[in-house]
Amino acid sequence: MKNELGSIISNLDFAKDKEKINLLIENYQPFILNTISDLKNEYIQIENDEEFSIGLMAFTEAMQRYDYNKGSFLAYAKLVITSRIKTYWKNEQKNKHCSIDEQENNILQSSSYEEVNLQEEILLFEKELKKFRIDFEDLIDTSPKHRDTRKRAVDIAVKTSSKEDLVRHLYEKKRLPITKISRRFLVSAKIIKKSKLFITAIIIVIVNNYSGILSWIKDSKKGLQK
Repeated sequence: MKNELGSIISNLDFAKDKEKINLLIENYQPFILNTISDLKNEYIQIENDEEFSIGLMAFTEAMQRYDYNKGSFLAYAKLVITSRIKTYWKNEQKNKHCSIDEQENNILQSSSYEEVNLQEEILLFEKELKKFRIDFEDLIDTSPKHRDTRKRAVDIAVKTSSKEDLVRHLYEKKRLPITKISRRFLVSAKIIKKSKLFITAIIIVIVNNYSGILSWIKDSKKGLQK
């Protein structure tokens, strides 16, 4: 069943289902850790780690605000966690120069805007993926886990998205022009095939300028280059 997790979460009673909620959060701790680790480019400790605490709160926030009609829960949760971590880092840099009231106002205003923007963007992204017969849950499962592989796939996607003929082929045929990409950028076809869903998804994000998702990709890429 597609988006089964989203269905479960949308039917939770947050006043009564505390045990179910805590179990879900516990089960998805690896997902939270991986999301933050990809962004930070280092292993996250569960104990005494501020980013992990923020990630847990962001995951809980995503559960509470999630709208089943607007796509995959994990896609939404990933972007909410990323957004909150980035906000935390920015505030860490600014807190020496801003009053507490100013910091709180900035967080509330940006969170309200991002909340609407992220969900709408995810919904559009998922609709676009379906044109290529890509399900978001499958995309998450098949995305490259190794940093070098992920970085290489992003680089291939960025280069491909800048070539009109390759993008046109992708959209007309609804499949990645693996042979053409391999010859154009001197990359092994085997490497492209292993990450073809991920590469296709990144191209879609870039071509459609999904700014929230694109921001996360750019931050992840910077981290991978450290």
